[in-house]
Amino acid sequence: MFRRIMEGEAISFKFEGQVEEVDINTFTHVMMNYAKVVEAAAKEVDENSPMRINVRAVKPGCLDVVLGIAQNYIGGLFADPVTTLNTVAQVVTIAGGLYELKKHLGKNGKIAKAQPTNNAQQIEITTDNGSTTIIDNHVYNIYINNPEVDKAINASFDTLENDERIESLSMSKVSSGEKLFTANRDEFAEIANSPSFEGSNIRHVISNERLIVIKPVLEKTSRKKWEFLWNNISIKAAILDSSFINNTLAKQAFGIGTVMDVELDITQEFSEDLQAFTNKKYEIKEVIDVTKKPENQRLFN
Repeated sequence: MFRRIMEGEAISFKFEGQVEEVDINTFTHVMMNYAKVVEAAAKEVDENSPMRINVRAVKPGCLDVVLGIAQNYIGGLFADPVTTLNTVAQVVTIAGGLYELKKHLGKNGKIAKAQPTNNAQQIEITTDNGSTTIIDNHVYNIYINNPEVDKAINASFDTLENDERIESLSMSKVSSGEKLFTANRDEFAEIANSPSFEGSNIRHVISNERLIVIKPVLEKTSRKKWEFLWNNISIKAAILDSSFINNTLAKQAFGIGTVMDVELDITQEFSEDLQAFTNKKYEIKEVIDVTKKPENQRLFN
């Protein structure tokens, strides 16, 4: 038995903005997380056809990285080149579809209903706000069965949101120019905070808590996360309370040490290793009260 690489598809991964170079942390996170998505898409299509990703070229101006995605073929000499190319093309399309799904959920909320369509290869999803869209079955299967892919995409856009030089990210096929995915800076936070699929290993704990502001978000948005001190630990949480965002936020000063009494929604995931639920995500459903920082209060004890 031996391994050889069958050439497949070249993908342009374009970082646009005031950049001719990208922070190594941003570049590494985005590329490594894309590799995780491609790997999951490859396993969904054919468990015996892993993909290999190589950086083929870096173009000047906006940072345009060309990735070569090829199939690692294990076995005999006579793999069908057409089948190989089709497999790689399908994997690339599924990967782009996963990014598009997360973008859709970031704007419209979690999936409330999923139902088959007349096309056996597609499924119609309806989100919390009533928006509907049709996605590939493979995309849906990966989303509900592979939480690591979901986390990888969220993490990529959290990194991009924190790199102010990046104004947009796009993916396209080099051969045809077909756009697979694009997102602008004002969509980064939405995708980073887009809802994950919640199976039986997920639960929510909702309680009234007192938080101390470490870093506020002084914009009318429910997508970006504030940083707080809670029970002597630092947490990040988006505020979903529309009344607070549209009314209170503009009328009251917020800064380090501001005290907020809130209804806190903690998403917990069961850990097989620990045999216990651990905190994974924090969201503020309602802001109950806001008070100024008490004098002589220390943030950390």
